[in-house]
Amino acid sequence: MTALAVAFPEIERDFDVGVDTVQWIFNAYAVIFGVFIVTGGRLADLYGRRRMFLAGATIFAVFSLLAGIAPSAFLLIVARALMGVGGALMWPAVLAMTFTVLPKNRAALASGIVLGAAGFGNATGPLLGGILTDALSWRWILFLNVPIALVASLAAGHLRIIEQRSRTGALIPREVFANREFRTVCLSVLLMSVTFFSALLYLPQFMTKILGWSALSAGLGLLPITATFAVTAFVAGTLYERFGGKVLLSIGALSLVVGAILTAWSATSSSWAALVPGMAALGLGVGLFLSSATTAGVAAIGEAQSGLAGGLIYMFQIAGGSIGLALTTSVYAIASDRSVATQIEDSPVSLTDKEQHAVQGLLAGTESASQITNRMSESAAKTVESIVRDGFGSGLQWAFGFVALLAIVGLLITVTSIGGPVSAPWRRRTPRS
Repeated sequence: MTALAVAFPEIERDFDVGVDTVQWIFNAYAVIFGVFIVTGGRLADLYGRRRMFLAGATIFAVFSLLAGIAPSAFLLIVARALMGVGGALMWPAVLAMTFTVLPKNRAALASGIVLGAAGFGNATGPLLGGILTDALSWRWILFLNVPIALVASLAAGHLRIIEQRSRTGALIPREVFANREFRTVCLSVLLMSVTFFSALLYLPQFMTKILGWSALSAGLGLLPITATFAVTAFVAGTLYERFGGKVLLSIGALSLVVGAILTAWSATSSSWAALVPGMAALGLGVGLFLSSATTAGVAAIGEAQSGLAGGLIYMFQIAGGSIGLALTTSVYAIASDRSVATQIEDSPVSLTDKEQHAVQGLLAGTESASQITNRMSESAAKTVESIVRDGFGSGLQWAFGFVALLAIVGLLITVTSIGGPVSAPWRRRTPRS
């Protein structure tokens, strides 16, 4: 997901589409992944983690290949959606295998290992995606999934301690959502996840369209968030065992709120440095919050249903991220369109409503936008480009303002309802003599 994020402006140009279409290349995978991940977790618990992982890896590889050769945005979206089925079978199986391999008292370490590895992938993904996009094509990001899935399948084929199964037949046993702690974890994850999804979609857009960077440079530009996420997720397990869930969840949620606010504040600038504090806060927040929330949720349910619990938590993460991203894109589009329309009305340039929408692809270099500006004088074209740049910044500012609002609600739920009392968990009562 992070590797493809830096390639979206290239995809916009290749298929002559806008951000509203490109987001579904991101969201098609995420939505289907979120819908089927509960089923994937339950199947892993019922029929074996390794078996479901291998099935998921096969589906993921096949549709990655088809996505790489897709001749249109529509078929790319369809293939990405079907990739999500494979991902939904793999992720809960991986999480459950890791929790099974390690002792019960090291559950926080298990979460840290899995999410730390995911964080490392998130950190390297934009760099690799940028290299492939600039040197070859964005399609190679998808082709590369095929050998990766093959290697992962060979590795999983050697595991024999991990085929625990549950005899419960229900997809989601009643006692799972009867657990108040687990329900609250899922709700908070639902609200907080949109911050990371929005950053993955819009920050590379800012770097390529406003700063004029290449895909590789945008990948490097994301390091303050991705590298911080990777490092934080790896150490979160140890910190959880030392300080408890309340502290880490609260700090993580607060960091996400701060990151969203700082990003909204810097959205109208033309400087990468202005984005760094917000990105660093987002990376810290994602690394602490998601790892700790997974640990807290799985611990509330128990090891026997760790695959299902992990799948449900990740379902809420993906669902919150994808639905929130769709809403955020709507906020972005409304604010951007309004900004462009207002400035066009006050300028000497005359454009129809359809043309005003089309010229917003100017920063990505779409054919439809170029055709409109090519008919204008040089000064008029520069005026339109300036208006479009301002519209992009305005849309981004409103979008991250909306993200910050959701994150604040998630912070309140986290602080008041998850991880036990607010008092410092490292204070231990000494036994009376």
